[in-house]
Order: sequence, then structure tokens, then C-alpha cells
Amino acid sequence: MRKQQSGTVVTSFPTPGLIANAKAARVRRQQVRLTGLTQSINSRGARQGIRACAISPGDIDTPILEKRPRRPRPRPARKMLQPDDIADCVMLAVNLPSRAVVEQLVIRPR
Repeated sequence: MRKQQSGTVVTSFPTPGLIANAKAARVRRQQVRLTGLTQSINSRGARQGIRACAISPGDIDTPILEKRPRRPRPRPARKMLQPDDIADCVMLAVNLPSRAVVEQLVIRPR
């Protein structure tokens, strides 16, 4: 990225890290680290054309939901976020003009 003087780093962390409760404490620490990393990249990488975006999705309809110790409330799959929704967010961050950056993007199902 430094050599080509451009690039976008995209990280992801789940939305429970944004909610203040004891269950989310561990996730929150990870979210704070990723937010710091994103801000650092945007601060230090700006002169080199490098930017970062942290995407925070809600529940996504993927097989990993079946492996959770406590599954989220059942929702029809059509109402949950889909993997393509997150891919669209990544592409939004990557395809912005070089003069713009979305530092953090929170996406949840309706």
C-alpha cells in the first residue's frame, strides 16, 4: 500500500461490542483495539494514501449462528443481514474517492 500510495484496510467487529453490558465486555475490548487501529491507520496513513474502515455488523444469516452457545432470537432469514450486505459495505469503503473515508460503519438488520 505504501509503495502504490493507496489502499483501504477494512476490519470487522460485531455490534455487541457497541452495547454497554457485562456480556459484551470481552467483545468491547476487542472493538476498542480495532477502533484504535483504524484511527491510527487513518491518522498515520493519510499522507501515504492509506485509509481504514471498521465495519460493525449485527447478526448475519450464516451457518456460524448454529455454533453459538446462545443463539440470537429466531428471525426469518429474509430479515437478517446477508453476507452480500456486508460485502456491499466493504465495497462502499473501498470504492470511495481517495479524499473520503468512512472510519466506522454500523449495519444492523431492520
